[in-house]
Amino acid sequence: MKPLHKRLPLLLLFPVLFFASGCKSGDGKVDVSGTVTFNGKPVEEGTIQFVHTADTADTVTITDGKYATRIPPGSKKVAVHAYRKTGEFLRDPTDKQSGYPVVSNYIPAKFNDQSELTAEVSKSGGVHNFDLTGEDLIEKTKKK
Repeated sequence: MKPLHKRLPLLLLFPVLFFASGCKSGDGKVDVSGTVTFNGKPVEEGTIQFVHTADTADTVTITDGKYATRIPPGSKKVAVHAYRKTGEFLRDPTDKQSGYPVVSNYIPAKFNDQSELTAEVSKSGGVHNFDLTGEDLIEKTKKK
């Protein structure tokens, strides 16, 4: 049998490998990423929500049309929200010089509040791209 001082490096390596391999996979989640476009253009800023059950969901930020997250595998309902300035300002009634730009969701309800989007997330995770098309709600409001 080898002396303990020769086996010690191997004995110390096992816990490190055990915890390093278990940290990611032990939570039951998988890596999911992808792109989100609206009418062919990347969604600059927004959120994408993966709904697991009536009570639980994971929400992640979309930046420059891309997102990445870790979620449990399975069937998901997906909701996308994207906001941008409308061109209007909300004025402070006590200070006529100040104001805040109004920001509004421009993605139709069929992709968020009344979402028709779904994703089947496999046990190995993967890429899920969402190419959304429809009427821009901010532009629709401006036409009225």
